[in-house]
Amino acid sequence: MENGSVALPADFVHNRFIVKPIAENGSTLYMLADTGGGCVLTPEAVSRARLTTFEGTVGDARYDMAELPNYREDAWIPPLIIGGKPGACIIMNRGYGILGQAWFADRVWTFDYFAGTLIYHGAGGKSLLEQKERCVRLNFQEDGDGKRNNSFPRIQAVIDGEVIDFLFDTGATLNVSDQGLAELNDNGGRQRGTCFITESVFRRWMKRNPHWRVIDKAEQSTGLPIIEVPEVTIAGYTVGPVWFTFRPDHNFHRFISDLMDRRVEGALGGSVLQYFRVTVDYPNGLALFER
Repeated sequence: MENGSVALPADFVHNRFIVKPIAENGSTLYMLADTGGGCVLTPEAVSRARLTTFEGTVGDARYDMAELPNYREDAWIPPLIIGGKPGACIIMNRGYGILGQAWFADRVWTFDYFAGTLIYHGAGGKSLLEQKERCVRLNFQEDGDGKRNNSFPRIQAVIDGEVIDFLFDTGATLNVSDQGLAELNDNGGRQRGTCFITESVFRRWMKRNPHWRVIDKAEQSTGLPIIEVPEVTIAGYTVGPVWFTFRPDHNFHRFISDLMDRRVEGALGGSVLQYFRVTVDYPNGLALFER
């Protein structure tokens, strides 16, 4: 299954991809395709798939962990490979699992937001270099020898006349409050794909553009606001409108930027990616955007 292109078993729900592989014992795993996240399994999934758990270390912290199962051929997804060996996921109590940056690493993928499909092109997918007029460069944190420390992609977009650095984040999620749902009035789901922006840029946008729409207390758990940006330009395409969710500066300037090759001001997720079919070529550090 590692050769050729295959559409993976997945649901497309409010501009996010929920991957649904079926383990050999018949249990279905529900995992968010999240280029900006780690790899996580829920305790329920571990139990249903009868996975063996062990204690492992991620950074300086210790976690209960498990390897992903083998899958039925008709509901297969690529394995998690880290350093040439099967990798393991952290076990966390949450609503769904996550397939994060380590799962996407060194492979080629298409996130087709029009068809609602996630396509895997294999580890040796063709280079996009010949189509670079609609490609943007993805940048990764590297060590002194030019080897990537991780696979968190940095991407640039132009907003309000300014080039801004972002995490490319297909899993960025907004849980909308009752007040937010009422004011949005768009028949969208409570849990949906979003983009994130730091407080300092959020407030700069508000000062420059007082006519831009802002919904206060739009996020259910935090009470933070969202702002509607009329236009975002990526790969020469200008699209919009796009909702961005407020995040304190330290969320991105510290924790996230520590994993990037330079400081980022937020994340680009489903509320802007919904306008595209995006093929991400991790080996060559390129993303091809199509309308």
